[in-house]
Amino acid sequence: MADAAPGLRSNIYAAEALGHDRMPADAVIGPLSYVPVSAREYLEAVADVGSPLAGADRSDIGGRPEQRREADKLLLSNLGIADALASTADVPQVGARGCGTDTEVFPGASVQVVLPRGTEQDTTLLLGRFSDPGFPLGIPAGGGTLSLPEDAAVGTPAMVPYRVSAPQGTLICPVEGP
Repeated sequence: MADAAPGLRSNIYAAEALGHDRMPADAVIGPLSYVPVSAREYLEAVADVGSPLAGADRSDIGGRPEQRREADKLLLSNLGIADALASTADVPQVGARGCGTDTEVFPGASVQVVLPRGTEQDTTLLLGRFSDPGFPLGIPAGGGTLSLPEDAAVGTPAMVPYRVSAPQGTLICPVEGP
């Protein structure tokens, strides 16, 4: 695994960020020399001998575009992020500090999605961590708060943020502490 790490770092980061408890039993993180590697077996090996991500920094987490897309697919489909989206009536002031249409959000943080006044339909954000442009995430009419779950421990202290992009006119605003 260590030899393949440079091309698969986004995939193994996703597996480590999910951790054993959130990893589906049948998940595969990528073929190495045409041998599929079970994500759970990989996580067991990391627990035994350490992670090939140890010492990697944020710029080292990568891979080919298709590998990065698969890493996002693995991560986002198993985190329950759609369930973390809550409708809210509390809308921050438009133009509030730090609001924009594109932002980076670290695991454990929350953002509020503010739709343009008069919008009475659902909208879609793009959410990704490794791939560009990311995957669509539906936002209910009226906006809502998106809370991104903490990562399980990964083999590097480097933190790869989520990228959240909204359509023109929709704002993404950081939620200040509890």
